[in-house]
Amino acid sequence: PRPWRLWAEDPRPAIAGRVRAAHETGCFDRWQRQLSPTGPRPGWSVRAVFEWAQQGAERGAALHVPAAR
Repeated sequence: PRPWRLWAEDPRPAIAGRVRAAHETGCFDRWQRQLSPTGPRPGWSVRAVFEWAQQGAERGAALHVPAAR
C-alpha cells in the first residue's frame, strides 16, 4: 500500500484528483464533527453533573458497569 500523499501526487489526473478530493472531504468531516461535539450539552454545569452522579449513587446505581446494560 502506498501512503495517501503518494497517491495524491500521482501523475494521472483522475487518480490524483479523486484522492485529493477524498482527503479534503475527510478534513471537512472532521471539522464538522468538532463543531458539534458529543459532550455535555449547555445547562450541564459541573455542579449539575456532580448532583446527577450523587443521585445515582444514592439510589444504588453500580458505578463499575457499562451504562448500556
